[in-house]
Amino acid sequence: MIDVLIATHGAQEGAQAQFDHSTHKWTVWTKQGLERTYSDVVSYARYMTRGY
Repeated sequence: MIDVLIATHGAQEGAQAQFDHSTHKWTVWTKQGLERTYSDVVSYARYMTRGY
């Protein structure tokens, strides 16, 4: 199962994020087309709210 999230505010507004339950990884595609993958929710949350 994969959950898909669309950021509506914050540093990554407009980005699409997916959480893959089988691998426990977060993948983010920014508005600029960059792809980033995180294996823990703290790093993912930091990137989505602060941009780094």
